[in-house]
Amino acid sequence: MQYGHAVERMLRDGIASDTLLLQMYDPRGIGRRGPDIFGLGHAAGMTFDITANSPGAIGAHLRRPYGPGLIITTYDRPTWFSLFP
Repeated sequence: MQYGHAVERMLRDGIASDTLLLQMYDPRGIGRRGPDIFGLGHAAGMTFDITANSPGAIGAHLRRPYGPGLIITTYDRPTWFSLFP
C-alpha cells in the first residue's frame, strides 16, 4: 500500500504542476474513498482510479459503488521495492 500511495501522490503532484492537466483533471479523490481523478471539461463524467496491476486489486475497484464506468490505470510495484529493506 505504501508504494501505491506514493504513486497516487506523484500523479496528484504532476497534475497540480501542469496548468493544462489541471483544466482536464481534478485529482481531489486521491487518498479518499472514491475515484482518484475526475475528468473536467471534455473529460467530464470520466472517473479514473489507479491500482496495482493484479486481478484482485482491479476487481475490488470495479466492485466499489463508483466502479461501473471507472477507467482503471494500473502500476507494477518494482521487485526491488520493500518497505523494510
